[in-house]
Order: sequence, then C-alpha cells, then structure tokens
Amino acid sequence: MSFSGNKRKGAPGDVLDEERMPADPADPAAGTLRAGGKRVRKKRDINAWTVSIPTNRRNILCLGMSYPHVDWVVRNFKLPKNTKPIVLFNQEPSVEQAIELVRRNILNQIDGRDLARINALEADNDKLAYTVSKEQAAVWYEKRHLHADFNSRNLVNQMVLKWGKTVRFHQVILDYFWSPSGSWAIKSWQRSFFNENIPNFVTHKLFNFGSLDKDTTLVKPSAASKKKKRKDSTYLTSDAAVVYLPFSSHCFRQVVACYENLSKFYTIAFLKKEDLDEHTLWKATNTISPSSMQVWLAKSIDQEEKYCKLDYSEIRGFSDDEFATREDIINIFNRIAEPDEVRMIKLMALRKYHPDYPSSNMKPDKPTLGIDKGGYVGLIHPSEVVLRRTPSPTDGIVTKKAATKEAATITNTVDADPLKESNSAVPRFILSLTELLDRKNRKIIELLPDGITIHDEGRLETELLPNFFTPGSLLNFKNVLRKYKFRRTENKTYTHDALDKDMNVQSLLQINKN
Repeated sequence: MSFSGNKRKGAPGDVLDEERMPADPADPAAGTLRAGGKRVRKKRDINAWTVSIPTNRRNILCLGMSYPHVDWVVRNFKLPKNTKPIVLFNQEPSVEQAIELVRRNILNQIDGRDLARINALEADNDKLAYTVSKEQAAVWYEKRHLHADFNSRNLVNQMVLKWGKTVRFHQVILDYFWSPSGSWAIKSWQRSFFNENIPNFVTHKLFNFGSLDKDTTLVKPSAASKKKKRKDSTYLTSDAAVVYLPFSSHCFRQVVACYENLSKFYTIAFLKKEDLDEHTLWKATNTISPSSMQVWLAKSIDQEEKYCKLDYSEIRGFSDDEFATREDIINIFNRIAEPDEVRMIKLMALRKYHPDYPSSNMKPDKPTLGIDKGGYVGLIHPSEVVLRRTPSPTDGIVTKKAATKEAATITNTVDADPLKESNSAVPRFILSLTELLDRKNRKIIELLPDGITIHDEGRLETELLPNFFTPGSLLNFKNVLRKYKFRRTENKTYTHDALDKDMNVQSLLQINKN
C-alpha cells in the first residue's frame, strides 16, 4: 500500500475517508467534518458519559457512615513548600489504600475505618455502597454520600433528590461499629427514624426486592408446632429489602415501641451470630485483617460483641414511657430463643409491596407472615415461655427436707429442652420453686401455711431469681405462678386451691400444671 499526498489508495473494496457517509449529528461520538470532507473523531470522555449500561450491582445503604473522596483528599492535602505531590502506593480502592491514608495522616482513623469497610464491601464488584451521615471531617464522595440527619422526617425526600428514583437498595444497615447505649443512642437514633423513616423506605419504593421466587425462602413450622396446630408458624424470609439494626437496648426498645407501625410493612426477626453472613456490611468488615483493624484503625474487628448484645439485666432496668411499658419489652425479650446468641434485629419488607406481586402466584389463601402480614417471626410461643433454671453445681440436688426420693430421681434425669416441661409427676418449675423456698431465703420469700409470701420483691428479683431461673424476672416468675393456677391474695401471698389446708413442701410437690 502506498500513499500519494493526502490521499490513501486502499485495496479493492476499501472505503476511503472521502467516500464515507456523513456523520450522524445525533451521535455524540460522531465528531465533525472538515471542509475537505474528512471526519475528525472526538475523544470520548468516559467520565462525562451519562447514558450508561444498567448495572446488576446491589446497592447497600449504610446509615451512620461516610464515604471519603480519596482523589480530592489526596489532591488537596496540605504539604510543606517545595514538597512533591502525594503519590499513593495503593492506587486502586482497597482496604490497603484506606490504611495507607491513615498511616500517612491524610485521613483520621474514623474516616479511614469507614473507607476501609466500604472498600471491603465493594471489593467483589457486586455491590455499591451509599452512605448517610452528618459528619464534617473530610470531603465526601458526593455521588454516593448524602450529608444529612437520618432522623429527619425529610430523609427519604433528600435521598430521592440526591440519587434519583431509580436508585433502590438491597439492604439498609444502621452501622453497629460505634453505637454506645445511653444518651448517645437516644440523641443519635431517635424515634422518628424507627417509626417514620424505616416505614418510608417501603412507601417511597426505595427497596430492591430482587426476585420473588429466587430471593425468598419459606420457613416451615417445626414438627412440634405442626402437632400443636400453631398459627403464624410459617413465614417468608429473605436477605433482600431488609433493614438491619444492632441488637442493643435502645434499638430493641424502639422496635417494641414502634411495633404497631413497623408491623404494617415488615416482619421482625432476631438474627443470631451464626446467620450474620447475610448482613453484607458485617461480612465485608470481617474480611479485613483483625490486626490491621486494631492497630491502624483503632477498633477490634468484632464490635458486634460489644454493642450488639443484650441481656436481661439491661431489660430489667427499663422504665415505662408513653410508647412502651417495661412489661411489654420484657415479654418480647422472654420469647426470643437464645437471646444471648442474637446480634442483629432484622426487618424484612413484606412481599406484597414487591412491584411484581400483583401479577405473581404468591398470593396465599390465608395471610402469611412475610408476604401480606407483618410482625414478629421466630419467637417462642407464649404457651412455651417457662422460667428456665440456670445451670449450677447443685443441679439434680433437691432441698434437704423438701424432696422425696422420687422427685430427686426425676431431677437427676431431666435433660430435655428447658423450654418444655417434662411429663413427670413433679414439673421442673415446682422442683426449682421448692429450692427457692429454702428457709435461708425466708426474709425474701417464704412458704407459710397459707401460701407463698413474697416479703421483698426487689431482693427476690436481683438476688434469688437469676440463680434459679432464666430469664429471672419477677414479672415472668409471677406469670408462671399464675400458669400453675396460683392465685394472689392479700399481702403478696400466692395460694393454690388444690393444696392441703396447710401448705407445705410435701403438698407443693403434688402440684401439676394440668
């Protein structure tokens, strides 16, 4: 092939520049035509390309976190005079890049920690992190950070204005990495967030529900529930269109207080630590080296063990307010199976709000939890909530003067689920009750001829009940007494119609639940 002047002589069939069709003016990449007819193609600016191919990456909304703008922070970092511009060793977004920024004092530890966890979340290229906070420290990545108070009643409107109506979230996560209880939680996580903004995520269609068929799981009732023909045993669950909250005293109290509104849009479950893999932020965080997190980012990797655990001693300290009573909170807590294993509260949006639901075959004959009915799922049935005795070195040993040989034998052989009563002649609650009524405790609770008399409710709840029953609440103890048909008389005394005229330990052992 040879060239003569500015003309090209190609092989037969080649289309010369002068012979090409005029550029389509509607094509932004077509370029312009010179006077001589030769087209000059403009270089495409990738960053200015607004018409994009839709992504399949799932959006994760992280509340209480910030997304630092690395390029801007590095470019505008103040350096001494005659110093060369900063060049990062880790150019690509990564956990290592976030740690480098902290080690070189370009970001503080809080912003570096947020950036490391966000980069870990996006590392597999299948998720995009969006953040909301009102922090002021660094300059944020404006495309995916909203500077706002997520307690504000205008939160959803601000999100739509910032990101548009097409951005929908697979999960909404309230960050658990720094969530102390007390006044901080009350001020930072207000009732408006739980009672208004969380429902608004559904009503304003901000969730990506995924597929009705592939992204949902139907949890069927256990054999025991089937046998007893329990209602609400079957429910639908998913890790799409969910809100995750820390299992803290404040969040738990707010969920109970806002139940009436939340249950219109969500099911409420309690996620154990063995199931935390579905929590995308927790899973991403745990891919970071624990030593790097501790040394450079100033936090241990397992913050859920510090901020997302709730025990009965905290619940017992609650007081009534205008939205929830102490009794309501305790009753729900007592129905959680293995509360010491729970780490998150999971709110799943009902599938009836799925865009494809009206045309699907999912509509059940009866209301089903997770589809068209909200509320608590996975809780112990109220009839099974029995005071459970805590393990102790004296297990299997009955009170010296109280136990018969038969009762002692039964106690030694009981290994069943503590939530279920045995079919023995002497129920375990009664056996434990006889131990509680030992004479050494008579200043607190005493067995008298006319019944069981509680002399000091405060000491009974704080000193004795936790040693004999789990959960050891006074309210739960009284509820179970009523279940065994004890009736309260004057002076905080509980008696039983089936007993002898004079109540004693021997007659107490004759009481059966039925």
